[in-house]
Amino acid sequence: MFEAVTRQGEVAVKRSFLMKRTIALTLVASLSGCYSRVIIPTNELTQLDGFGADDTKTPGKRFELHGTEGERVAFGADTPLTLVTDAPRGPFHFWRISVDGKTFEGLSTGRSPLRLDLDAISQVQTQVLNGDRTVLAVLGAVLATALAGASIGALVIVSRIQR
Repeated sequence: MFEAVTRQGEVAVKRSFLMKRTIALTLVASLSGCYSRVIIPTNELTQLDGFGADDTKTPGKRFELHGTEGERVAFGADTPLTLVTDAPRGPFHFWRISVDGKTFEGLSTGRSPLRLDLDAISQVQTQVLNGDRTVLAVLGAVLATALAGASIGALVIVSRIQR
């Protein structure tokens, strides 16, 4: 009798450990593949001129950037931008941007204004949510959870057979 209780306790501990591991793996798989880095040519920065300014002439103006591989990036205050110069700067979440022919100037929450010569910026990077990767990660997580559930079920059946 004591052996049966001990084995059931061992199975419960194994089940609990396996479930915690499965949940952790599911979260890691779901979050890791969801974002893609997009490289944006520096000449696209001119598209952001006037971002965040109180412009009554063009209310609701949309700001969109194009990546080097044709990706479209809708730009907003929550879009992280990394400006690559001789030393990468960022990522920044700008709430106001102005770009003239030679200078980029951006205001970011909690930081001093950033002013850079456009010629000094070699590359601009951002991260965007990748729908395809997100779907694959979620499907993989669901499959991993189903497999873990099947293995837990097998452990329970084996423990009952051994009684």
